[in-house]
Amino acid sequence: MKSKDTRLSETVTFIRNCLALDAGQRTRAADQADSYIDSLGGQSAALSTSLHIGDSGPDLNQHRAYRRAYVLLYKAIAHGHQMALTGLPQGVITIAGPTAVANLPAVVRFAAILRCRETMANYMMLQDLQQLLNSPLQFLQHNKLMVSGSPRRDVGQGDRNVMPFYLSYDLNNERYDLTPDPQPGCAPVMADSVVARWWTDIPGGHVAGNLAGGNFSQLEGIELTSQLMVTTQFTGCAFAMKNHNAHTYCAHTTPKPPHDFAGQARAMTGNQLAQDIHSVNGVAGDFQNAAGGPALAIYGAGWSVGTIGGVSYPMGLGGGGNYMTIIGTPAGGGIYHIFSQITQNRAITSAQRIF
Repeated sequence: MKSKDTRLSETVTFIRNCLALDAGQRTRAADQADSYIDSLGGQSAALSTSLHIGDSGPDLNQHRAYRRAYVLLYKAIAHGHQMALTGLPQGVITIAGPTAVANLPAVVRFAAILRCRETMANYMMLQDLQQLLNSPLQFLQHNKLMVSGSPRRDVGQGDRNVMPFYLSYDLNNERYDLTPDPQPGCAPVMADSVVARWWTDIPGGHVAGNLAGGNFSQLEGIELTSQLMVTTQFTGCAFAMKNHNAHTYCAHTTPKPPHDFAGQARAMTGNQLAQDIHSVNGVAGDFQNAAGGPALAIYGAGWSVGTIGGVSYPMGLGGGGNYMTIIGTPAGGGIYHIFSQITQNRAITSAQRIF
């Protein structure tokens, strides 16, 4: 029988050299496994025993290395981040060989992300950021993404509002985060930040003393010019988009004002807001800084117009595991493609191009 040190060493070596895995990821995952083993000190014998006991089933010889690597990394992840995997089994873990082969790349990737966070390295996030920028729809179809937007509007930039955002991975919620604040192991990207504005703050949208008055012909569109467009989370908000003179403009309008407008402004739901931005009181919505030309495409809660396929997003999002993310990427010639991802009960239910 092999010694505990030999079994552990061989398993780490397999992770480090397995050609079926991404080279950068397997190196960092192996480092995380080594760090975990070192942290156990004299208790590593129990870990080695769990790798040995975990070898069972008719596919023992064919899949032994994969099974051991899976169990070792699973335990290393749990040790490095207790909340990383919900319901993580303790003690001996048994897993079928084919299952270990199929799932080892995901566990290796998770361990590599954890290693990058702990060492303040951004290799993983730089790699994933490129995938997001190069293949945004594919990325959104397979990876949850939460954008925490910024309220900052730099008027000195004119129609633009470019600022740094940072891509990181939220181990607790098993999703990517894009935020204006750097996190350990994050990757930076210059982004067009489309700031959310209350509908009552839109010039002409709210008319004092006239509950039925107002229109949305004076929206401010943010001109997109960077690698990525981001905007904050949606709670019944409406997102307006338009191509004007070979440039794409966007605006994010939210239905609830931050102060008490009781008796001074009409009630505004997300569904109604989208319709009113399209047209209210006989006036079509538009961007005051990109007026004329095609009508606004509006992506709203339960109501949309001008979006690809006429899609809208479900009402009731904006809390816990239910949220909607919008991003945009250059499509060439100054024009951008806009994408939406809907997450419900912590699972992706929709990812599509909307404009």
